Amino acid sequence: MSGGYSYSKYSLSKYSFQVMSVFFETDESLTSSDIDKRLKPSWSEKTLHSILSNLVAKGYIEIDGEKKIGRYTFRTYRKKISIEDYNAKIVMETYSKAGQEINIKRFISALTDVYSKEVNEEVRRRFLGEKDE
Repeated sequence: MSGGYSYSKYSLSKYSFQVMSVFFETDESLTSSDIDKRLKPSWSEKTLHSILSNLVAKGYIEIDGEKKIGRYTFRTYRKKISIEDYNAKIVMETYSKAGQEINIKRFISALTDVYSKEVNEEVRRRFLGEKDE
């Protein structure tokens, strides 16, 4: 595909990301019903189960157990990746595709201001491709 946009192997479809967003907001195990209640608007059961199966297959969530509600038993799901780890994978893959090496400590320091102002300035210059003075 020349000239086209290539998706990250970590990127999710719009709908898969919406479901993952529900998991990113909690550390609890969730049933499909719990997830559906948090999605606006509500989705069909078939669509939601299809997305959950895909997320399990891709390793973003796992089947965590079962929850009995009344006379019914539902699978529970738990996230296997945090939003921070997901975003880090996307960023790392983007830089790797661009042929640029990235020092993760320096990159994080630029975002969290852990290191000194000079180090952050160096990261900013490198990020923008500016030459040292």
